[in-house]
Amino acid sequence: MRTVSNCSIHPSIPQHFSSILDNSVKLLYSTLKNPSLPLFECEELLSALSGRIPVHVEYDIHDLLSHYSNHLNSIVAQFPGQAIASVIDTHAASIDNKEERDAFYMQTQGITDLVIRYRKGVKGHLKSVLYTILRTFLSHENYFTGGPYDKCVSRIKEELKDGDIADV
Repeated sequence: MRTVSNCSIHPSIPQHFSSILDNSVKLLYSTLKNPSLPLFECEELLSALSGRIPVHVEYDIHDLLSHYSNHLNSIVAQFPGQAIASVIDTHAASIDNKEERDAFYMQTQGITDLVIRYRKGVKGHLKSVLYTILRTFLSHENYFTGGPYDKCVSRIKEELKDGDIADV
C-alpha cells in the first residue's frame, strides 16, 4: 500500500517504475479483495491478546472466526464484526469496576478498530482504502494547480515555513 500511496503523491513516475506500480496496485487490490484478510487480521490481534483477556471472550471470538472461516467461499459470508463487538460489549457490561472495564476496552481497542474498519464488509474496506489513496493524491495535486511549478513549490514552502519541510 505504501508503494501505491507514494506513487499517488508523485504522479510523474519514470517509465521503469510503471511496472512496479502496476504490480503493486494488482497486489494491493487482490489483497484487499481477499475475504480472509479480516480473519487473518483478527487472529493476529487475538494472538497478541491471548492471556490478557478472559478465556471465554477469546474462545467466543475464535468460535465466530472459525464459523466465518468455514464459510469463506460462500456468497453470503460476512465478517462477524457485529457479533465480535457484541461479545466484547457483553463481557464489558458484566464488569462492575469502572477501571477494570476501561482497561478491558483499552485491551480490545485493536479488535474494535478492526470491526469498525470492516463494518461494511471486505468491499467496504476496499473502497475506504482506495478512497484514502485518492484523497491523498488530490490533496497533493491541489498544490500544483495554481500555476507554474516553481511558484507552486514556493507556495508550499511558505505554507510549511513553521513546519517540517521534509513533509513536502
